[in-house]
Amino acid sequence: GSYGSIVPYAPVVDDGPATPDPVVSRFQAKAALLQMGLLDQVENLMAGMDAMTRLAWTEAVEFRRSSPLLNSLAPYLTWPDGTPLTEPDLDDLFNLAQTFEV
Repeated sequence: GSYGSIVPYAPVVDDGPATPDPVVSRFQAKAALLQMGLLDQVENLMAGMDAMTRLAWTEAVEFRRSSPLLNSLAPYLTWPDGTPLTEPDLDDLFNLAQTFEV
């Protein structure tokens, strides 16, 4: 037609149910960081950040795995042995954090 050719139908692939974005409380996040030897490093990193980032860290009630702030800061963190944190490591930290209950 006058609007161009019609593209053949391509069915949407169903990858199954969407997985929810993991969310942990402030306590859970800090407990996981403490247990894995990362809390002091995160606190030191936050001390050098701008006021808004520090406010977010000190006042957040919960942390989401998909947080742009969290994901932008993660490359600056290393394990106690000096190896950098990876995306799967962050997933594992969230999984660990979800195990802590108050």
